[in-house]
Amino acid sequence: MREMRLRFVFFLISFTLLFVLLSLLSSLQAAQIEFVWSPPQFNTDGTPLTNLAGYKLYYGRSSRNYEFVIDVGNRTSYTLSGLEPEQTYYFALTAYNTSGHESEFSPELVYTFPPLDTDGDGLPDREEELYETSPTLADTDGDGVDDGEEVNLYGTNPCLADTDGDGMDDGGEIAWWGEEWKGDADGDGVINLLDADADDDGFPDGIEVEQGADPANFLSLPFPPLIPQEEMQVVWVDSEELVAEDGAAENAIDGDPTTIWHTEWAQADPPPPHELLLDLGAYYWVEGFRYLPRQTGSLNGTVTAYQLYVSADGVDWGEPVAGGALAPDRREKEVRFAGKAGRFVRFVALEEIHGNPWTSLAEFNVLIAPGYTPPQ
Repeated sequence: MREMRLRFVFFLISFTLLFVLLSLLSSLQAAQIEFVWSPPQFNTDGTPLTNLAGYKLYYGRSSRNYEFVIDVGNRTSYTLSGLEPEQTYYFALTAYNTSGHESEFSPELVYTFPPLDTDGDGLPDREEELYETSPTLADTDGDGVDDGEEVNLYGTNPCLADTDGDGMDDGGEIAWWGEEWKGDADGDGVINLLDADADDDGFPDGIEVEQGADPANFLSLPFPPLIPQEEMQVVWVDSEELVAEDGAAENAIDGDPTTIWHTEWAQADPPPPHELLLDLGAYYWVEGFRYLPRQTGSLNGTVTAYQLYVSADGVDWGEPVAGGALAPDRREKEVRFAGKAGRFVRFVALEEIHGNPWTSLAEFNVLIAPGYTPPQ
């Protein structure tokens, strides 16, 4: 009687890697893998296969040179444990019948296990030791970015939440920059994500974002520096009340919000516009101003429409650098504009809150660009 041989088809092997688990056995520094396959149905002569007894799984570290064999019995799946991370393994399957005859090898499966990564952060445990990160915490510094991404993608420090020290943690900074994280806003050779002052305007990026400024725009400042009021002088004012109250123009730059500049009202009521001309004490790049209305008494004189001029010599003023409406309340108003170089500023009050002829002002400050070098 002729011995029936197994026809080992396994349909495209019908022998596949189902999944790989590298971290389940982390304490053993080992990996495991699961295989599934479909049983053969026919003998080589086409007759139904009725004497299938089981399967053997072969594997090793080189192709078709298997070091290990496991008789898995008559099952169609098997989980193999104890394999080494970072090692390439070769796998093949055979079937055998009740007489002990074994089929040829199935097509070979090859799999290289990745390095052991206990916390699944994309940084292998051996590298975690190198970078002094935690092998059991995906985000060692708690900045919202996994250690592996910090090292392999962004180049940030996985042990330091704010790598560049700009006041914004790495995760927040990546979210703010979006695709521009790898750009270079100021062209200094340092990418935005790693540059504490990406636009080189003198302000850390975190402060700019917190204050609503744009850390990618040199002209966008969180709070432009103020010229010290003691360095400014009143050059000219068209009107000030010095009889019925102390409404001197100098009160606008004395640093005291309880004192005011007020135009005449006791013996005369000169109509607007009313003007306050200041010498800044030096040549600056002027980018804005702050106007504080009177803080005590009535709102009389509160400015609701204005113009602002900047001049190099106090004579040639050109067009206003800013102008428009101001809210009719006691809150400090801040106005910014593109900027103009000059030493003199002229504030022109056009309208008053109640339509009266007066102007009042508690404090006036001038905003400038940092680091500006005046022409020689």
